[in-house]
This record gives sequence, structure tokens and C-alpha cells, in this order.
Amino acid sequence: MRISSDNIPIGDSGEAPTLKRPTGLLLLAAMLWFGLLWLFHAFPALDLAVAGLFFEPAPCPAGAAPLQSCGTFPLGDKTWMIGLRYSFYYLPHAAALIIIALTVRARRQGDFSGRIFIKRSWILLASLLLGPVILVNGLLKGWSGRPRPYDSLPFGGDTGFVAAGDFAGSCARNCSFISGEASGMGWLVCAAMLIPRPWRAIVFPPLLAMTMLASSMRVMFGGHYASDALLGWLSSIVVFLLLAVIAGWPQAGRN
Repeated sequence: MRISSDNIPIGDSGEAPTLKRPTGLLLLAAMLWFGLLWLFHAFPALDLAVAGLFFEPAPCPAGAAPLQSCGTFPLGDKTWMIGLRYSFYYLPHAAALIIIALTVRARRQGDFSGRIFIKRSWILLASLLLGPVILVNGLLKGWSGRPRPYDSLPFGGDTGFVAAGDFAGSCARNCSFISGEASGMGWLVCAAMLIPRPWRAIVFPPLLAMTMLASSMRVMFGGHYASDALLGWLSSIVVFLLLAVIAGWPQAGRN
């Protein structure tokens, strides 16, 4: 393993992570994404049931809509939970900056290991831009029309519930489908591919658990349905694998 001047491991031909059979992984991830979308669209009660686990009903005031259920998502009001959410929120930003800094250092090395790291870095940064930034926050969240749980009638809001992938809701901007924060968490899992193998074995399990917790918190707070979080998280995996297939994820030991 090569160590940079500040003792940050950037990998080499012997220990840098590889990505075997990216085309097969891409097909599997894409099938899972569309399969989950079909499941939640065909059975919208699944989203309602999961959101209901975190919703605390309360008596409705006079004049409430006939189908409106009043109440709150109490976990979203806890200060420590809000602080934990925002600590997770900025992790993809920090990871992207670290990757950029390490890429600059790798360019100064100029050897084969550095060139591998640079190409992998650009694939990851491009997947961050195309996935969470453009596809999720730039397109889907603006066009899906799906109201968030706390804006929907079953959970204290004033708009109708819309199933995942329906695109028929009344939300005009920053809508529920799909979760931008969950997509950022999914991208962090992809970014772990830059960690050399001995370190990755240590870092990956808690990283995976943390991304799952952060994505789940959007559901606990009433900001997203379970389908939004799952599909948001998985969307970054699909985009990353697509770019890895198109650009050719470089394997260690190859020219």
C-alpha cells in the first residue's frame, strides 16, 4: 500500500479495491430499484404503514378536513435527533472534498497507482453530480409531485396521499420522491470503493449502518416515505455502477 506524504492511504496495485463484474452488478441493482418501485406503487399501504409507526395522532381542531388525521412525527422535534440528522447531512459534502484533495495529491505522484486513483475519483465525483445533485434534487424532487408524509392528509397535512412513482400529486417543488439525503448516503457507500482493502474491511460495516440509519431518519421525521428513502439510497448505487460500466472502472495491475 502506498502512503502519501501526510500518511493518507491512496492504494496501489496490490491493495487498491477492485470492482468485479460491474455490468452484472448494475443489472442487479437496476432490477432491484424498479422492483421496489413497482412494489410500493402496487401496494401503497406499505408506505402508509411504515410512516404510521412514527406518527403520533392527536385530536383535530374544529373545521379539519373530513379525511384529515391530525398529529405529529414527534422524533422530528427532538433537538438531539435534529443535530444527528444534520451531522449526517454534510458527510457526502465532506467526503467529496476529501476525494478532490486526494486526487490533487495523486496527480503529483504521476505513477500508475495515482492514475488509477484519479480515474476512480472522477467516476465517483461524476456519479455524485449526476445522481444526488442532478437526477434526484434537480429533476425527480421537482417533478414527481409527491407530497411529503407530514403534508399529506393521513399524517396531519392538507394534501392527498400519492403512491411512489405516481407523479400525480400537488407538490410543486422539493417533493418527497425520492429522498435527496438518502441518495447522498447511498453515494457514500460507493465512495468506500476508494478505501484500500484492509481499511475498507474495517470502515465499511459501520459506514453502511450509518447510511441506513441516516436514510431511515427521514422516514422517522415524516419527511419521506420508506419508498423514497430506499429508492433514493439505491439510486446512487445504480448511477455509480452505470458510470463504472461506461467509463471502465480501472482495475489494479491493468494498463
